[in-house]
Amino acid sequence: MKNPRQLALDLAHRPAFGAEDFFLSQSNELAVKLIDDWPHWAQYAQLLIGPEASGKTHLVNVWILRSQAHVIEACNLHKTDLQQLSLDQCICIENLHDGLASEDALFHLLNKVNESGGQLFLTSQKGIGDLALKLNDLRSRLLALPSVSINAPDENLLKAVMIKQFNDRQIEIEPQLVEYLSKRMERSLQAVTKIVDDLDRGSLGAGRAITRVLAREILLDKSS
Repeated sequence: MKNPRQLALDLAHRPAFGAEDFFLSQSNELAVKLIDDWPHWAQYAQLLIGPEASGKTHLVNVWILRSQAHVIEACNLHKTDLQQLSLDQCICIENLHDGLASEDALFHLLNKVNESGGQLFLTSQKGIGDLALKLNDLRSRLLALPSVSINAPDENLLKAVMIKQFNDRQIEIEPQLVEYLSKRMERSLQAVTKIVDDLDRGSLGAGRAITRVLAREILLDKSS
C-alpha cells in the first residue's frame, strides 16, 4: 500500500493554523482571496458565509491574528459593548446564524465602525436572507455589504482532506479507496471526518483492514 503522503493531488495548501492544514480549491478560493486582500478591503465591512467544517473558522482565525481584531460572538453582542470597543480598529462578529443578543447593537456598530474608519468582519453559516432578523434597517444594511461564500467542496478537496485525516491517524490507505469514497459520499468536509472515523472504528472493532468491502458496508449502513 502507498503511504498517504505519497498520494499526490493538484492542490496548494496554506501554512497550518494550529494543528490544521488548509487546502486551496475552487470552493474556497474567493474566501482565501478576501483574507489575503486585507487590509485593502474596498469597504469597511465584509461578510463570510460558510457551512460547518468548511474551513471558515480557519480563515477567520488567520484574519484575527493578522488584524489583532476584537472578537465578539453575535449572541453576546449588546449595546453596552460598544462603549468598550475601539471602533477605529478591527472587530470580528462571529456566527450571526446563532442569533443576535441585540439587533440594534449590531446596527449601531455598523454605523460607528464606518464613521470611525475601522474594519468589521462578520461570519455566518447562513446567508443574510435566511437569518431571522426583525430589524428591517439592519437586514438592508447587511444585504448591502460585500459577502463571500465558501461553496461545497469539489472532489479534489474531499480527497485531499480525507488523505490528511487518514495520515493524521497513521492509517495507510490505497489510492483506489480514496477515489471510491470520494465519488460516493456526501460532499461536505464534515462527512469526510465522519467516514474516516467510521472506517477507523469499523476496522479496529472487526480486526479488519480498511478495504473497499468495509467501506461499502459502512456506506450502505449510513444510507439505510
